[in-house]
Amino acid sequence: MNPPIGDNGNVPGGNGVLAETRSWLKRMHIHLPYYQLPIPVQTPVTTNPAVTLPKKSTLAAVSNNLTGLHSMQYGEKIWQRCWSYVSPSPFNPDNEAPLEEPLLRVWDCPGVPQKPPAFYGRGKMLLDILRSLREVSPRPIVSNNESARDILDKYIYDVLNASLQLRYQNTAQTFDQAHPFRSLSRDEIPANIVHQDIFYPCYARVVYYHHIDPNPSTSGYSDKLLFATPNKNHGNPKKNHPVGSEAKLPWSYPTSSLHDIVQGDPSVVIPGTSLFQQGHSNPHPGNTILQQLWGQCNSLGPDVCFMTNLECFYILVRSLPADQQEQANIGPQAEPDLHSGFIISSPMKWDDPRVLTCLIGLSFLAIDAFTWGQTIRDILCPQGESKQVGT
Repeated sequence: MNPPIGDNGNVPGGNGVLAETRSWLKRMHIHLPYYQLPIPVQTPVTTNPAVTLPKKSTLAAVSNNLTGLHSMQYGEKIWQRCWSYVSPSPFNPDNEAPLEEPLLRVWDCPGVPQKPPAFYGRGKMLLDILRSLREVSPRPIVSNNESARDILDKYIYDVLNASLQLRYQNTAQTFDQAHPFRSLSRDEIPANIVHQDIFYPCYARVVYYHHIDPNPSTSGYSDKLLFATPNKNHGNPKKNHPVGSEAKLPWSYPTSSLHDIVQGDPSVVIPGTSLFQQGHSNPHPGNTILQQLWGQCNSLGPDVCFMTNLECFYILVRSLPADQQEQANIGPQAEPDLHSGFIISSPMKWDDPRVLTCLIGLSFLAIDAFTWGQTIRDILCPQGESKQVGT
């Protein structure tokens, strides 16, 4: 079931009750998921614990003095801001301090059309089907990295993709004419069929074509990326690739090792110093996942990503000291810039009933940030809501 809303269905917060011309936004949150994900089960035979050690291109990205991964901060209200963007209900009804401005709500977003998008009804139907399937499905089993990704496909990405149809007009019709959609027999699919049968924005797999580097390496690819459109847009990859994501195995990336990040454990990060030096590789699982995620953000463009080890979720926001164009004009920097790094959320348990709606809020915010004229970092971690990990 969904958490309660205001009297008579009115949406509290934001600018008050919405005008009837945008009442579909007032109703949208009713369809968002609020249920526990089934906890995966480890099969009797599994792969051995192993972490992904960074390759040279990733090490170069994390050790770059100006734009490398040199600091770790903790954002105490990241989850709450994601939730509050799409839901009028309290994030934590029993103990919740109100969010300070800027408090953004999807129903206040500039430029939203008066009528719901064409795929609104289909998105609602898909969410209802996915909720029903969740109630009768057996617990998912996990044995290796591929099975972890399969679990996210079924329980996370399918839900996120259905939810995106509630909010956005289909951008699939704007596909790059040089790289059209094709049938498996390689016939080009007409644009009118694309618009009916394919939907963007969506979470999808990444290929070398999406890499910012014109000569990409074999590293720097996330499990799935949120694509605002199917177009290749390296002129503004932050806008077209707004969210990255990664799934890991709990026996390779234990929850305790991930908690070490937030707690500022010296085996992961020493406060006040650069996390990574040129050529340095730390085998601690918390350290290797940070390097991997930073490399992916650097290679694909998003300034926010989420990751899970099937026991808990984290959101990580990239904070850079300067705009890319400004960086190009600054030239080499002798010392690491300790303002460049990640801001990490608290962990949210896999079976927390709020997690899906929070990830929907994150997806909407990452796309809408450009409409609001703000960075995702300023939206999710405004002044005063982040601090050095371990403090």
